[in-house]
Amino acid sequence: MFLKKKKKGIQADDKVWISKVAKFKGLYRFLEKITEAGTNALIVHHFDNTQQEVQLMLEKLEVSHQTIEASDMVTNPTNIFVINAHNLSQLSTLPQYLAQGNQLQVIVSEHYPAYERDQEVLQQIKDYLPNAPICFFTSLDEPFMQLFGSDRIISMMESMGMDENESIAHSMVTKAIMKAQQKIEKHALQTIHTASQQEWFDQREINH
Repeated sequence: MFLKKKKKGIQADDKVWISKVAKFKGLYRFLEKITEAGTNALIVHHFDNTQQEVQLMLEKLEVSHQTIEASDMVTNPTNIFVINAHNLSQLSTLPQYLAQGNQLQVIVSEHYPAYERDQEVLQQIKDYLPNAPICFFTSLDEPFMQLFGSDRIISMMESMGMDENESIAHSMVTKAIMKAQQKIEKHALQTIHTASQQEWFDQREINH
């Protein structure tokens, strides 16, 4: 009898900043480069509050973008698209050349605390955009990241003299995030729909 081979998860890169403010600055700089290069970006959000924060930033900085919502059609002449993970089926409305080419970078604006939910979202993105590279943008002051010693990492970064606008990007960080998600997932009773990451943890405590 052969043991069933465990399915390998979908891999995505991570960029981690010291704070949410630094993360949003990093996102803005990234979108500037995307625009200058004439390529495209899709920003995916797990939580409504995060989407509202990012859209507010884009509007204040007058960054042209389109939010893809349920039953929405992509019509605006823009290269930056914003979507909530619950509406990923609407990716079929993106122009065909984006789905087939290598001209689209996907940014997931935060990790979901449970590993399998992140994997579901990555799979949906890959189903519609098989050639698009995917990267998570995260900050060390987010509730999820604070669970596994982010304060210690912040202190280490500060002692090393790292600029707060620099991000950490390393496979060891990605593996640590995955292990933390899987540990949380063992104690999660169910998928909880909440408006923010903090609310997800608050509701989880109530359910326990």
